[in-house]
Amino acid sequence: MLFFVYLPWLHRKDPVLVRRRGKELPADLSLGGALAGDIDWRASALLSLVMHTRYTLTVMVSGPDGLSEDSDDQPLPPGAERVNLEAWPSTSRFPIDVDGNLAKGSQNPIPTYPDICFEVSTFDTVFKSQILRDGNTCYSVLLHARVEEWRCQKALAAPASHPGGPPHPPPGPKPKVCAFSGFVTQARMVEAGVMGGPLSVLGPRRAQRVLMNGPGGEGRAEVAVLRMLPPGQAREADRGKGPLQKLTRSLGQVVRQVASEVGAGKGGGGGPLELQCSLILLSLPVQSLTRSILDAL
Repeated sequence: MLFFVYLPWLHRKDPVLVRRRGKELPADLSLGGALAGDIDWRASALLSLVMHTRYTLTVMVSGPDGLSEDSDDQPLPPGAERVNLEAWPSTSRFPIDVDGNLAKGSQNPIPTYPDICFEVSTFDTVFKSQILRDGNTCYSVLLHARVEEWRCQKALAAPASHPGGPPHPPPGPKPKVCAFSGFVTQARMVEAGVMGGPLSVLGPRRAQRVLMNGPGGEGRAEVAVLRMLPPGQAREADRGKGPLQKLTRSLGQVVRQVASEVGAGKGGGGGPLELQCSLILLSLPVQSLTRSILDAL
């Protein structure tokens, strides 16, 4: 597919035009075509880079010792749970409720550009085993972009530097780059409260949508949180709206901070309060993704 971004001052309801790829540009988008003057060609090139990159989404539940930007393929520490999924970028999204159903009356996707969305359509089943069992437990979300194909194409663009045969990616660099990493502890979830009240008053079997800002305010994760309680301890609670919660700074910046908090006992009193967390969606600004990809080439 080909992706074209309209000039911002045209104020299109959907700022992205999608066309099937052919041998040549569509006539109305070619030089002198009816739409050629309406397109932001630089933004279109960057969006195409993002949309044709392969991604891996990693969601992990672990202690502070499991936090790493490479935790998608590292050996799991004891007690950790990890889910790796191939993720597909999109410039739109469908409004899905916390039960995995399409919101009532919503038949058409909602444009999200300049944010790029990575939806997990099977979130209500694929994350069943991811439970934050105490205050020390960390819920981390990572997105890796696979850049090895772009490195090959970059090498192909300079054939003179490879007279002996077809070019290959330079040895050494990893075939992926971490485009997003963030986490939140169970203790911080409980302390901050969700949907207008602390998590301790949420009833079981009633998932709530939690919105989490990414590190530095860049990006957003939507997570369905379900309180797990032993039989006989369930209490019902009214639903309501609440503030955005925050994923903390990038993993590399906060591992020491979490370790100090755990040592101080801030997160250790979770008791029987267990939270099942299911990632619904991760969204990132297109500029953030392009910067991560281009910096890795």
